[in-house]
Amino acid sequence: MKTKHAPYSLYKKRVGTGFHWYVRFWDFRERRYSLHRATGIETSGKKGRKGEAEQMANNLLSEVGFNTCGQGMLHYLKAFWQADSQYFKEAEIQCGRKLSEAYITQSSDMIRLHIAHYKPFQGITLSGLTSSMVKDFMVWGAERGMSNMRINRALQVMRVPLRYAASRGEIKTDPFLAVKNARETWREKGVLTVEELRKLLESPVEHTERRLCVLVGILCGLRIGEARGLQWKDLDEDILHIKSNYQPHEGLKGPKFDSYRNVPLPKAVRRLLIDLKEARGKDTGFVFQGSTESCPRCLGFFRNALIAELEGIGISLDEQRRRNITFHSLRHCFVSINRLAGLNDFIVQSLAGHKSAKMMERYSHANQVIRLDVCGQTLDKFLVIG
Repeated sequence: MKTKHAPYSLYKKRVGTGFHWYVRFWDFRERRYSLHRATGIETSGKKGRKGEAEQMANNLLSEVGFNTCGQGMLHYLKAFWQADSQYFKEAEIQCGRKLSEAYITQSSDMIRLHIAHYKPFQGITLSGLTSSMVKDFMVWGAERGMSNMRINRALQVMRVPLRYAASRGEIKTDPFLAVKNARETWREKGVLTVEELRKLLESPVEHTERRLCVLVGILCGLRIGEARGLQWKDLDEDILHIKSNYQPHEGLKGPKFDSYRNVPLPKAVRRLLIDLKEARGKDTGFVFQGSTESCPRCLGFFRNALIAELEGIGISLDEQRRRNITFHSLRHCFVSINRLAGLNDFIVQSLAGHKSAKMMERYSHANQVIRLDVCGQTLDKFLVIG
């Protein structure tokens, strides 16, 4: 015979020189009182203000359900986007690796900065969320100045937990089945032309490390995290072994999507590495060393290095913004230039660490690197008869 338990129990706890009411909630799944909260009510008077504490406990009850449809929706989202949540434990077992802490942090920030501010979501239960409420949230977000990309990010932060709850039978239906994402305007990444790349390679080197961090993006295809995680031990005489990725709050980890790979070291990169090694007087630790030996240069260094190097060859900051040239554009340059140079797609896909040819195509920008006048001259020569 199962014993019934009250949904919560009040108790007193000494805080400083007095006592306050605390409440513990019963977890029906684990069959124990497992969650404790402070009511903020100090015991005083004949009845010790117990009635006020009970009222506060009832108010908290809707927020602290345990995997039930009656749980507070916002509380469920906040608990879901924690590194120790059941979802992430299952994901680690299925994927064989932990999901990014940055991903978790960004999702938690989205709840705190946007989702929690929408009044209809405040106090609603998990099973009470409807597709119409989500659509109204999208309109509210747009009127508040949120971009469609940010609105879609907010939808994803809610969609994943609700889909998970539905898959476990904790809610009857997934309200997001009837919700479509906001339409986003895709903007093509800007890349350097062959002439601009040649101009950069031929220009005087004013700052060795700054030039190097730009060239490992263009000529080696490194992502910014891979450039930050690059260590001297990853370098052979003519090969770069890409096996690290340095991320904020996480430190060193494997490359994105496990894209471990080897790429050749072009002469221009090798020369800069030799110069940097001689200037440093050592070849241990991070190539792009930060303020201490335990961390690399910050993200801002890489972004500012790109701005300065491109300004040095006549591409102003305004033009960089207009053409949408960012540090990640350098990786797009790498793919486009290598394909233009004649390397077959199988090799380029392997060097870039792309999992599919479709992704490699997204990184190719023929319209920006092909010179149509040269193509026309070549065709004219071919068509000359006699």
